Amino acid sequence: MQHHHQNPPPYTTTAASAVPKDHSKCNPYLIVATFFISLFFILSLLSTSASQSLTIRRDPALFPNRPVSRTNIPTPPSIAYLISGSAGDSVRILRLLFASYHPRNHYLLHLDLSATQTERDQLVVAVLSVPIFRAAQNVNVIGKANYAYRKGSSTISSTLHGASILLRLSSNWDWFIALNAGDYPIVTQDDLLHILSYLPKNLNFVNHSSYINWKESKRLKPIIVDTGHYLLEKDEYVTSNVSSSKKPSLTNSAEFDAMIQSGDAFAAEFQFDDPVLDRIDRKILKRKPGRVVPGGWCLGVPKNDTCSLWGDADILRPGPGAKRLEKRIVRLLSDTRFRSRQCLDE
Repeated sequence: MQHHHQNPPPYTTTAASAVPKDHSKCNPYLIVATFFISLFFILSLLSTSASQSLTIRRDPALFPNRPVSRTNIPTPPSIAYLISGSAGDSVRILRLLFASYHPRNHYLLHLDLSATQTERDQLVVAVLSVPIFRAAQNVNVIGKANYAYRKGSSTISSTLHGASILLRLSSNWDWFIALNAGDYPIVTQDDLLHILSYLPKNLNFVNHSSYINWKESKRLKPIIVDTGHYLLEKDEYVTSNVSSSKKPSLTNSAEFDAMIQSGDAFAAEFQFDDPVLDRIDRKILKRKPGRVVPGGWCLGVPKNDTCSLWGDADILRPGPGAKRLEKRIVRLLSDTRFRSRQCLDE
């Protein structure tokens, strides 16, 4: 990451669009199991919709780069994050952004059409108020929103649209992760980037299956008939389906430990202000309210804001979460069915 010592240009709103291409072997209607992380699967499926995004310009004077010699250590990859939510989710989106932030990554925030323009504008203001986001120039907000029914094909369309915008903002990233406002990391970004730096770049975690039984057939109905493509508001059918996937709070210590020891990078479907999120911040991420997760790039004073000074973003300090994630990926790749169900890009 290079820093140019010049005055940053003013904040701007830019338009982004992409041209669709489709060379994938996978039929979208046969995809029934999708893991969060994917390597360039969207390179062959770009959206045609035009969109606006807020671009935050870098201020190199605030965070000088301090190169450190690295020997026999792979350069960490860069992750492109799409973080999506609906009406009332701006606070949760911001919290998820803080919990998953790293200056090497790129972030695109999306409030769908169920949110008001006022809430979308407030999200922009909140992002601009954080110095590190302004300085790193890696957080953007979609200005022209899509509608996404989370169980339908409109979610796939919205995800591909977001990925195309991220490619247009910067092609300098290696992995794509789509998150919902109800998701939350249970490893640090240093943990995640450390493990990903040792994985082959032709690997992805998007699986498909041609086997469709009666359960899968029932699940396909809302994907094929998705009101999100032609309605601007949620109807009763959509609302009832979304409100029925709520996850109970993990108040039991054994359940909390099982979630952490699973080795997953993210946990899903947390409710707003779930106390478990505070526990994850304290015990796993070591994150204070309103702050990003400390990493190897942070050079500030611990008693104030450790990440108020930015060092070398290539420096990672992985913790116990990296070992848990490593074991999880080894188990996943050891499954003989993984390769046969993997989506391939040609």
